[in-house]
Amino acid sequence: MKICYLFPADMRRSAAGEAELERRGSVLQSWAGSGVLVGCLDLPGGPPFRGAYHEEYLAVAGTLERVREAAAQGYDAVVLGSLAGSVLEAEEPPAIPVVGPGEAAMLVAAMMGRGFSLLTLAEEAVPHLRHLAAAAGVAQKLWSVRAAGLGPAELARNPQEGERRLEAVAREVLSEPVSPDVLVLGCLSLGFLGVAESLSRALGVPVLNPARISLKMAELLAG
Repeated sequence: MKICYLFPADMRRSAAGEAELERRGSVLQSWAGSGVLVGCLDLPGGPPFRGAYHEEYLAVAGTLERVREAAAQGYDAVVLGSLAGSVLEAEEPPAIPVVGPGEAAMLVAAMMGRGFSLLTLAEEAVPHLRHLAAAAGVAQKLWSVRAAGLGPAELARNPQEGERRLEAVAREVLSEPVSPDVLVLGCLSLGFLGVAESLSRALGVPVLNPARISLKMAELLAG
């Protein structure tokens, strides 16, 4: 089985971006099941790798074309390298399964408990994530979306500070009179930093990693 990790940005505009794509591919391969090969593609000519949400929409047409190319190259499923996965809203369904990490993680969270909360970095992401929950059909189980007040650039410079702030926000959420049973990372970059796993241990509740879940969902759908 071959799974494609498709990043909807032009990662090769900078050495840092290309190195990050390779690093993510290596992490995904370490999570992959037996006999599963993970390959990585980016979007030449697409928006730069900056993490702004509107760039996901600018990349939809190019992403759809890359999905077609991935299918022609023998990939069995595609995992999108962005939380939203707006390509799934295309009028013509792709030839192979395409998994949006945000949707996949929220669907799993909805199965795991009475309600879940999303933990993200910047406040500007909050309405975007609420829209994504509604599009995934799980808005009634989304109890809250909380931001740590940290931008992607700050996270890249100091991931430890990002995790510290997220843990503080998570403890606030869990201390509320009616608290969620499950927490979900609302930022895909966090999924490649081991944050979900360490927070799960520290908090004693499931903290779902959208990057890891989307890979497993792609394996399931391709199988």
